[in-house]
Amino acid sequence: MTASVQLSDTSAFVMLLMKDGIHTSKNSQIYRSMLNLSSGRGLLRECAQVWPHLDELVLNRKSAILQEVKSSVQSGINQVIIFGSGMDALSLEITSLNDTVQVYEVDADQMEHKQLLVNKVIQDTGRIMCITADLNQSSRVVSNVVDARWDRSKPTLLIFEGISYYLKPGVLWELVRQFSSHAVNHVILEYIVPRDMIDKERAHIPDGVFGIIQDTLPYNLEIDRFEYNAIVQRAKAIGGFDIRRHTMSNIERRRTGANHLFPTESSGWIEIACFKTMPDK
Repeated sequence: MTASVQLSDTSAFVMLLMKDGIHTSKNSQIYRSMLNLSSGRGLLRECAQVWPHLDELVLNRKSAILQEVKSSVQSGINQVIIFGSGMDALSLEITSLNDTVQVYEVDADQMEHKQLLVNKVIQDTGRIMCITADLNQSSRVVSNVVDARWDRSKPTLLIFEGISYYLKPGVLWELVRQFSSHAVNHVILEYIVPRDMIDKERAHIPDGVFGIIQDTLPYNLEIDRFEYNAIVQRAKAIGGFDIRRHTMSNIERRRTGANHLFPTESSGWIEIACFKTMPDK
């Protein structure tokens, strides 16, 4: 299948960084072959000048997220919602895990187009639903996902990968709260830590990368950062429990067996928090 679909600069950039190392299922590979990633090569060259190992950062975060997804699915969860999914292949990777898991992708753009692509790849086209919605309007997002046949009474895995940077904390936590009001859900939240929590010699890296991305956009890009202790407090405020943290250091060691690039907790700037939610009483 020849590449035919041109992605945005940023979407192509992230997929180029990931290469073929994490989403390795047959359907993920077929889907990826349908995408033209050439638009991301300029960003890749520029951002590599800020820090040449961004590919390892992406491989780390995506491997940790996929591992957590597998754990949730193995525990019996068969509904997954990916917020701000973009053109990523995670939904196809998830549906390859078993024959029952249902995935709902939610984003403000490209969802109709992505649905067409996904339907060309997966045989049971109803297992991945691509839903157009503005994440800033949480009640509307819930309504749209329910309309796509999501059962809010059953446990669901909520994934926030690559999207928390662009959401205000209040918006993010309202999404978690509303989507968790009727069941014990699992949440995977990837985030960037505050600048003062990063080693001084590396604190400039996320700013530099997002500065380059900003130069490609017609609008102002505001980045929100999250601190793990604050995440714990917000999670507990809505009944969260079994809260866990993955830093780049422990992810790299688990993935590669050593700490070559992220020797300490503060040498990374992206982390992942996982927790479960308690439904409203």
